[in-house]
Amino acid sequence: MSRLILFEDEAVSRFLPLTWTRPLFALRCGIFTLHEAVERAYGTVADALYVRPFLTDVVRERSGLAVNAPPAGEGMALLLNGRLLASQRLPETIPMWGEPCLYRNGAGEVLGAWLPISALSPSWPLAFPKLPEKVVDWPMLAWPWELFQQNGDRITAQAAHFPRGEHPALRGVHLIDVEQIYIAPSATVQPGVVLDASAGPIVIDEGATVMANAVVQGPSYVGPHSQIKVGAKIYHGTSMGQQCKVGGEVEETIFQRFSNKQHDGFLGHAFVGEWCNFGADTNNSDLKNNYSTVSVWSEGAWRDSGSMFVGLMMGDHAKTGINSSLNTGTVVGVSCNLFGAGLPPKFVPSFSWGSADALTTYQLDKALETAERVMARRNVTLSVAEADLLRHIYHATAAERGGT
Repeated sequence: MSRLILFEDEAVSRFLPLTWTRPLFALRCGIFTLHEAVERAYGTVADALYVRPFLTDVVRERSGLAVNAPPAGEGMALLLNGRLLASQRLPETIPMWGEPCLYRNGAGEVLGAWLPISALSPSWPLAFPKLPEKVVDWPMLAWPWELFQQNGDRITAQAAHFPRGEHPALRGVHLIDVEQIYIAPSATVQPGVVLDASAGPIVIDEGATVMANAVVQGPSYVGPHSQIKVGAKIYHGTSMGQQCKVGGEVEETIFQRFSNKQHDGFLGHAFVGEWCNFGADTNNSDLKNNYSTVSVWSEGAWRDSGSMFVGLMMGDHAKTGINSSLNTGTVVGVSCNLFGAGLPPKFVPSFSWGSADALTTYQLDKALETAERVMARRNVTLSVAEADLLRHIYHATAAERGGT
């Protein structure tokens, strides 16, 4: 019997702080996470996962799978790099059958491998045995801003998994290109809403609510039990995972899960982790005044994104106060609390507290108390493994905060 295994490679460090709290393949891009997209492409679920060691316990708890260990049993396994942008055609390029093989792209990066389970490495990072190699061409994420840059196209492709053109009885709702719109039977769309799918599909998932007078342009995705607030303006390329609350003006932005931007204010060309909250009238810039390309902090250096449009990348459990402003290409770490007038630094280390005038350390015990309180509001418990992960991040990022 063949097995499916996803792994992180060492390029995962480019995606911090988004990947401090999850494997890279758990990031959302389009309607699904990268992990979910692989499973849909191959029509099977993953049997094991290889991730950075500090994530082992929390990933095992979340997934229930073997982590950093081969799955039980014998046979063959298909290993896939978690940075792959999977589609239904991926199995034609990297099949789940055949002779043992190592698949690389033209740059020499490992895309995947088909090999005996007995040859699997016992820990991360994976060490691949000597195998016949094949060079194949397949898209794979290289930098974090590519997540929202690819988001609209991914929504468009993945909407094929939903029976578009179907929707419950609606009153006072204006649908444009209804054959490109899916509204789940348990979803609610209130009067005055405009769903405009003329530029791409719109998927409103189970239990979601689009409140009165909101406008949603496709391609967009509203996840299970998420809410779009009254009068919101949701532009193309926006995805919301489970139980998010989103209002104001949003464009080409991904909300992972359980995050709130309920009030007026602009968020664009951004990626928002889980358990984040934006105070009223929080705005991010996503275009520099001189229209030059945006540099982003990654792997300890400023990297030219090559794009004029890069807004915000925010790690889990981060918060902003009312009237907060965030500069173009800002990176905010895990468990940050930002407030006050002025623009904070474009790189805010994890567990930072304060304003543009001064940042101090957000004390670990206080951050854990807040995380536990916020998660309980969604009936989610901060487990021992999750708390230990936040403790690890606190200590691992001490040097970024000046040693505190």
